[in-house]
Amino acid sequence: MSKILVVDRIENNIAVCENRKSKKMIEIELSKLPQNVKEGTVLKYKRGKFSIDSEKQKEIEERIQEKMNSIWEDD
Repeated sequence: MSKILVVDRIENNIAVCENRKSKKMIEIELSKLPQNVKEGTVLKYKRGKFSIDSEKQKEIEERIQEKMNSIWEDD
């Protein structure tokens, strides 16, 4: 089973990530993550490895955009 994490922020050599399911924050050394990780990156942890989950990241970005559009729509 894989875990989905989102990078909340990067402090020194640590990525502070939110577990999307449990909402818990965890710290991960940047050396254990893919090289191009930044704030907002969606990560998948499976079989002892972290990888960027581009599909899930796109899904989240689209959901945020939809919410922003609904906020700014005129009634």
